[in-house]
Parts: sequence; C-alpha cells; structure tokens
Amino acid sequence: HVPHRGWFVGVVVAETLEAARAGAAAVRITYEAEPHDVLLTASHPEAYVPESANGGFPAVTGYGDPD
Repeated sequence: HVPHRGWFVGVVVAETLEAARAGAAAVRITYEAEPHDVLLTASHPEAYVPESANGGFPAVTGYGDPD
C-alpha cells in the first residue's frame, strides 16, 4: 500500500555507493491506482489512534452518539 506520491517503497543495500546507485536504477515499481479518500472521520478504518495520550490516559474514551 503506497499512501501518497513520493513514499519510499524499497531500499537498496550494496558494498559501494556506485553499486547501490546501479541497483536503485534497476528497480522498477508498478502499482495500481486506487480512488482517493479524503474523508477525515474518526470512524475511518485506517484512522490512526494512539494507545495513549497526554500522561498515559487512553486516547479513546468512548464511541457513539453522545445524545
């Protein structure tokens, strides 16, 4: 999954800088475009929720409609 343009998708390790550059130049990446998703909602399935926040308190204390 590549979340946006410019995202790193691999790494090349070599014994010399020249070999690393040659290896990186040989890499070809192909991917399939997906429709963009710009909805910023807390219920989004890929929304980041930290385990804790501000002094170790739970980041999420409840879900649902407060009314």
